[in-house]
Amino acid sequence: MRSANMISSSSFSASPKCCHYMPLLTCLKVLSAFLAISYAVLSIGASYLALNQAVYAIASLVFLVHSIFTIMYFSGLKDQNEWIMIPALVVEILLRIVMGFVLLAMWFAYVLFLFDIIDFASPIDSIKPVNFLLVACLLSTIIYAMLIRILFPYYDGYRHIKKLNDRERMYGSSVMQASCSSRPTAV
Repeated sequence: MRSANMISSSSFSASPKCCHYMPLLTCLKVLSAFLAISYAVLSIGASYLALNQAVYAIASLVFLVHSIFTIMYFSGLKDQNEWIMIPALVVEILLRIVMGFVLLAMWFAYVLFLFDIIDFASPIDSIKPVNFLLVACLLSTIIYAMLIRILFPYYDGYRHIKKLNDRERMYGSSVMQASCSSRPTAV
């Protein structure tokens, strides 16, 4: 009777399709290295375009600084140092906020163009301005959603490293971690 109530350990064995994933830190190292290289390439491309128009010089500088902060995040992951990762997270969050406002301004310009309040000329002659603005807004929204989605694992990696370091500091400290409260006394 007792054996009927007991559950066999073979029923809890892992399926070959289950639990096959890359660890979070490995994925984040690969992702941050890829993003750092991508930002550096974008910085080089924007600096090449800056030879003709000065607006691209600002974009080149932003991409270069963002590449440096992404390298800091990568080194924080590699060395398991959460203090190096904090500036990169702050820059990522601020960049997402600024990009959100730019995206909102693009949709606002699209709505204003629909009501003929502003005038806009399409940079591509074969596409109507309203279609160009709609496609640009939709693509920007999709890219923004993907960039927001990338931000969550970045923060999870920071929390994981911080938790590991906090646990290591707690166990490594020489201070006693016990409560020394006594029973209440009657006066």
